Amino acid sequence: MKLHVPAWLADGMVRCPAVPIAAVMCAAIPAARGAMPLLPWVWVAVAAVFVLVGVRSRGRAWVSSIAMLVACGFASVAATQIAIHRYPADHIAHFAGDDPRLCRLRLYLPNEPRLRTVSFGSRLPFPPKQTTLAEVREVMTKDGWTRASGSVLLQVSQPHAELAAGQTIEAVALLERPGVAMNPGQFDWQRYYREQGVLVSVHIRRADNITILDRSPARMLTRLREEVRRLLAAGFGHERSLDHALIAALVLGDYDPELRDVKDHFRKTGTSHHLAISGMHIAIVGGLVFLLLRLIGVGPRGCWVGGLVVVGVYACVAMPSPPVIRAVILFGVAGVAFLTARFSSAIQLLALTVAVMMAIHPLDFFNAGFQLSFGTVLGLMLLSEPLAMRWVNDDQIILHSEAERMPRRTRVIRWIDRQWIRYIATGMVAWLVSMPLVAAHFTQLNLWQLPASIVLAPMVTASLLLGVLKIVGTAIFPSAAPVLATLVAWSSGSMRWIVDKLATWPYGDVPLSAPPMWLIAACWIALALAIVKWRLASVKLATITLVGLAFGYMLIGPFWFGSSKTLRAGSMRVTLMSVGAGQCCLVETAGGRTVMIDCGSDSLTDLTNNVVEPVLRAYGQTQLDSIFVSHANTDHYSGLAEVADTYDAREVIVADAFEASANQTPSGVSTLRSLRDMDLPPRVARPGDRIPLGKDASLEILWPAANLGTLDANDTSLVLRLSKGGRSILFTGDIQTDGMRGLLADPTKLHADVLIAPHHGSSEDVTPAFVDAVKPDWIIASDDRTPSGKQKRFDAMMAGRRVLRTHEYGAITIVIDADGSMTVDGFAKRVE
Repeated sequence: MKLHVPAWLADGMVRCPAVPIAAVMCAAIPAARGAMPLLPWVWVAVAAVFVLVGVRSRGRAWVSSIAMLVACGFASVAATQIAIHRYPADHIAHFAGDDPRLCRLRLYLPNEPRLRTVSFGSRLPFPPKQTTLAEVREVMTKDGWTRASGSVLLQVSQPHAELAAGQTIEAVALLERPGVAMNPGQFDWQRYYREQGVLVSVHIRRADNITILDRSPARMLTRLREEVRRLLAAGFGHERSLDHALIAALVLGDYDPELRDVKDHFRKTGTSHHLAISGMHIAIVGGLVFLLLRLIGVGPRGCWVGGLVVVGVYACVAMPSPPVIRAVILFGVAGVAFLTARFSSAIQLLALTVAVMMAIHPLDFFNAGFQLSFGTVLGLMLLSEPLAMRWVNDDQIILHSEAERMPRRTRVIRWIDRQWIRYIATGMVAWLVSMPLVAAHFTQLNLWQLPASIVLAPMVTASLLLGVLKIVGTAIFPSAAPVLATLVAWSSGSMRWIVDKLATWPYGDVPLSAPPMWLIAACWIALALAIVKWRLASVKLATITLVGLAFGYMLIGPFWFGSSKTLRAGSMRVTLMSVGAGQCCLVETAGGRTVMIDCGSDSLTDLTNNVVEPVLRAYGQTQLDSIFVSHANTDHYSGLAEVADTYDAREVIVADAFEASANQTPSGVSTLRSLRDMDLPPRVARPGDRIPLGKDASLEILWPAANLGTLDANDTSLVLRLSKGGRSILFTGDIQTDGMRGLLADPTKLHADVLIAPHHGSSEDVTPAFVDAVKPDWIIASDDRTPSGKQKRFDAMMAGRRVLRTHEYGAITIVIDADGSMTVDGFAKRVE
C-alpha cells in the first residue's frame, strides 16, 4: 500500500526537516518527566531499533523519515530521564540528606567568588556573604578522604578575603540540599539548581573554617572574565555605582543587589528582557561587528566569520547563562549555514537550534526563558510580517518601476512608514505571543509592555554598545576610562529615568492567575487565524472575535469564573507564611479586606521580595488595609516598613508598649522613622477593641491589659482572636508565662478552632493549661528549620493534638467558608 502525503506537507518536510525533529523532541521531554516509566536505557534501545528500521527502509522515504522521528523522540525521553535521575556513584549528592550535615570536604573554585551584600534599600543591616559554584574533589568519611564529584552552590557567611578563582580549599561546612519553594508563588531554587546539575549546597559559617590548599592561577577563561569586568568598572566612582551595576548587568549578565529597585521597575513595566542578556543583545553585538567590517570593505563571508568570533568571545566573557548559550547557538547555526552556502529558512535554523539545545540540555525545555525566547521568536517569524502587511495601505506598496519615477523624499517617507508599521507589528506580536507565557510563569500582566519596550529599545541598544566600546576603549586607552565611564553613565542614567517614569503608569503590573495550557494554546491558535487574509468578511470577523474571547478569558476568566487561588463568595483565607525564624500571616476576606498580622523574620535578609511579594502576587493582592504587629522583636517586624510602603498600607496597629520597646534598638528606631516619613504612625490597640473585616468576620484584641507594670517584651504581645462564621483563630504572638497566666484569668474568651502557638511553639510550665483553655482542633507554629529544645518539649506536651510547623509543611493555609466549614493544608507538604 502506497502512502499518499499532501504536497504542502511533503514540500515543508523537504525544506525544513529540522522542524518535525525539534517538535518531536520538545513533545517527548515533558512526557519523559511524568508519563513515561523511568527506564532510560530501555528507551535508548527502542531508539536504536527505530534507527535500524529507518536505515533498512531508506528506499521508502516516508517510512524511513517516520522511523527516524520516532527514534529522536525516544532518544529525547532517555536523555531527559538520565539528566534528571542519573548521577555518578561518587556524586556529592549521595553524601547529603534532608537535614543539614556537618562535613569536611575539599573544593576547587573555578570562578571568582562574588560578594553579595544586603539588597539595595533594605532597612536591616544584614552582613554580606560570598557565593559561587564550586567543584567537589574529596569528602572526609570514616574511611578517610574519599574521592567525590559534582558541582555545589558554595556560600560563605563570613567572607574570606583571600578566596580567589583557581584555588583548592578545604572547609568545614554544612552540606544540604537547596531549599524547595515553601510559599505560594515563591521561586523553587531546588528545581532551578537541579536543572543546572547542582543538587547540593555547601554553607560555610566562618572564614576560619576555610584552609587554602592550592593557590594555582585561575584558568585563562576565568582570568579573561575578571579582566573584562575590571576594564568595565574602571572610571566609575562611588557616586556612579548604580550606573556601573546596570551596565554590568546589561553587557555581562552580572547582577548586583544594588540593582534590586531598578530590576523591579523593569519587571513592573514588562521590560525585564531588555536587562537580561538575550538573543537581542547577541544580535546587537553581532550587528555592530558586521557594520564595522562592512565599513572597512570586508565581504559578507568575512563579516560572518568576524561576527562568529566576536560573538563567541562575548559569550565566553559574559555570565554563562542559558539565554547566552541559546543565542550563541542560534547565531552560530545561522553563520555556519551561510558560510557553507546552505542558508535555509529562518524557521529551519530556529528549529535546528532548538534540537541542538534539547540534545545538549533537555531540562532547559521547562525554563521560562527558553519558552519565552523561542516561542516569541517563532511567533515573530510566522505572524509579524502578515500582520504588518494587513496594516499597509495599497499606496504604500511601491513597485520598482514606480520608485524610479518618485521624488527621493517621497520614497524615504514611504520607506519610513513601512518600517514603522513593521516595528509596531513586531512589538504587538511579541506582546501577544509572550503574554500567556508570562502569565503562566510569573502570574503577572504588563499592560504597557508594548509601548515601554518600544520607548526603551533605542536606549538599551545605545547603552549596550557604549558598554562594549567602554571595555574595548579602556583596554586600548586606559587614561580614557573616566571619559568613557561618563558617557556610559549618561546613557544608563537616561535608561533608568525612562524606566522609573514608565513604572509609575497605572496598571503596569497586574497580578494574574496562571492560565491552563489549553488556554495558552487557544490564544496562539486564535491569533494565527486572525492574521490570515480571509476572503470572507464573516470569517475575518469570527477570527478577530475568537482572539478577543481567548485573550479576554485569560485576563478576566480566573476572577469571574473562579480558580484555586481566588476566594469563594463569603469565605476567608488565612495564610501563615514560612519565613524561618519569624512570623508573617496574611488574612483575606471575600469582601476584599486584606490584613497582615506580623511581618518579620530573622532568617531572611529580604522578606518582602523572597516571601511576601510572591505570596501576595499569587493571590492577586496589590494592597494591604491593615498591618498588626504583635510586639517589638525584629522577627515580627523586620519587614514592616518596606511592606507598608510597597503595598500602601492604610494603618499599622500595635500594642501600647511597642514604640517604647522599638526605640531601644537601632532597627526599631529606623522602622518608626520610616513609618513617620510615610505619614503612617502606629495606632495603639487595647483589649476590647474590635476591628470589623467584613460580613460576620472581625478581629478582637484580648491582650495586653493596661497597667501591668514592667513585662518582658514578649509578654506585651498583642493577642488577637479572629472570628468568622462561628469559627475562630487565636494569634498569641510571643507571650510566655506572664502573658498566658494573665489570659487565663478569663478563659472563656480563649476558645478557638486554631491556635497560632505562643512564641513559635515553645514550652512553658503553664503551656498545657493554656492550650487546654483554648481547646484548639489545630495548633500551628511558625518556626525555623531546626527546632529548639523548648519547641521539642512543646511537641511532646501536645502529644495527641494536631500540631503543624511551617518548617515542615511550608506556608499553612486555613480557609473558612460561608457555611462555617474549615480546611487546613500545607504548601510544601499536604496535611493528612
